[in-house]
Amino acid sequence: ELAKEMAKKLSQDLIALLRPAKVLSVSGKQVMLNRGSEAGFSKDEMVEIYATQNVKDEDTGETFRNEVPVGQATIVRLDKKQSYATIVGEDLGIAKGCVVRVMRSAAKAGSMGQATTPGENGDDQPTPGSSEKPLKW
Repeated sequence: ELAKEMAKKLSQDLIALLRPAKVLSVSGKQVMLNRGSEAGFSKDEMVEIYATQNVKDEDTGETFRNEVPVGQATIVRLDKKQSYATIVGEDLGIAKGCVVRVMRSAAKAGSMGQATTPGENGDDQPTPGSSEKPLKW
């Protein structure tokens, strides 16, 4: 089960990298996205929305994508293929075609293997396996 879950997560991350979620339409404060629960989106999740611009490096001829944050939204409803989000905070130009990325909270980032220091997560106890509290096998 763990292997299946990790394989699903990795494939979702790869798809998001190659073909990121995008804004399909904007109506007032509501944004329709082209990804849903099958892509790992969930209700009440925060997303960051970016306007994109292709920039060509004149020296190498390579083309890069510049992403500029233009707003944030909270997913309020979804199905397997699409999501609807409500814009929160300032809208700096959210429009059709903008790229959408799930905002990783500190709690999620920590659970994804990023180390925290003692006291960072609200406690003053050393983390298991640290030099102050080594694991015993």
